[in-house]
Order: sequence, then structure tokens, then C-alpha cells
Amino acid sequence: MSYSQLNINGGRMTGLSGWHIIIALQFGLVLVPVIGIIVTLNARRNRRLGAPDTRSEKYDSLSIVAFVLAFFPFLSIVAVVLGHVALARIKRTRYRGWGLTISALWIGYYVIGAMLLIAIATAVAVASSNG
Repeated sequence: MSYSQLNINGGRMTGLSGWHIIIALQFGLVLVPVIGIIVTLNARRNRRLGAPDTRSEKYDSLSIVAFVLAFFPFLSIVAVVLGHVALARIKRTRYRGWGLTISALWIGYYVIGAMLLIAIATAVAVASSNG
């Protein structure tokens, strides 16, 4: 839609309703994963510079389950909860899977945020089209 197609009804623009939500959604969908990758890599580097590795050879099963569930939009809330439980277990038992768990948390929070933004954008679009 070009600027020439923009309709103004009583001072209200109707041609581009909700465009600012779409722009925010686009930036959010790009910036959140980039920030997540940077923070995860930085935290992992800081862990390597610390004490010697005394972890077990076994992977924490909750971290694997959380990572898999994080990719399913309506199960990402479960993935976030399992991810936090897995982080506590990894600290206590020294199992492997810290990177999987952090990735599951970032992906889970990202999917939840994207779903909320899409829901808000849909609600704004429906509200603006109805009245």
C-alpha cells in the first residue's frame, strides 16, 4: 500500500492501521534471537574460564525435553518451566545439558513473546476493522 492509497476519515488514518505493530513484531522477531545467542555464548565462555570441568557424562533428561518442547508454540510454556527445573537439577547433580537448557529457555520465551505479539496485532487489526 502506498501513501496515495492512505485514507483519512475525520483525522484518522485507516489505510495503514496497525502498521506500527507489524514493525515492532519484525524487530522483535530478529532482535530477541540475536540477543539470546550473544548472551548464551558469553555465559558459556565465562563458564569455561572458571573451575575445571567436573560434570558427569550423562545429559539431564529434562533439558532435552525442554529443548524439544520449546519449538512447539502451545507447549513453549511447559518448556520454560521444565528449563528452569532442569537448570536447578544441573547445578545440583552436575549433569551435562546446560547449553540445551539455556537454548530451550531462550527459544521458549521467544515463542511466547512472538505469540503474544501476534495475538496483540490480531486484536488490534480486528478492532480497527470493526469500528
